[in-house]
Amino acid sequence: MSYRRTMMLVALLAGGCSAPAAAPPVSAGPSPSIMVAVTTDVAWTQLVLALDERILTVLDLTPTHSRDAGVIALSADIAAQHRSEIELLRGNLFAMGAKDDNPHAEHEMPGMVTATTFAELKQANGSSFDQLLSASLRAHLTQCVSLAQSELKAGTHAATRALAAAVQESRERDLSRLPG
Repeated sequence: MSYRRTMMLVALLAGGCSAPAAAPPVSAGPSPSIMVAVTTDVAWTQLVLALDERILTVLDLTPTHSRDAGVIALSADIAAQHRSEIELLRGNLFAMGAKDDNPHAEHEMPGMVTATTFAELKQANGSSFDQLLSASLRAHLTQCVSLAQSELKAGTHAATRALAAAVQESRERDLSRLPG
């Protein structure tokens, strides 16, 4: 399935095309397994959202720091995919009843460009920028694939799982397009 078709399917699923879940009786609290599943789905969405937002800051540097037309075009394509995906991730959080205040936005975690690396990227130009960009993208894309695989194993929210499958597919494709 193409990236665009998958994203459209995810948007439809996240948009509430399925019947809403019945609320539990007032006397009964949510079962721990439901809480864990929803927590897993929300956490995955928040993590990927934070990773996407951070890598966009790097991709936005590419037109002024790279001199390689192929690197610039690849960065623009990945950035466009991520911008579309960010909207779907936010919609997914909304569909699950989660807030859009991301607790992971300021974290430095695997696959996330650190403040130090970002400062190095801002100073670099030409092939040195391209090398740092490639390493940052590789780490980001690899971590997103790993997170998507985890969501597909542990998540239960259908739209989140569909989004994870689309993320895995697009990140694997982008990894294959990276130079070196």
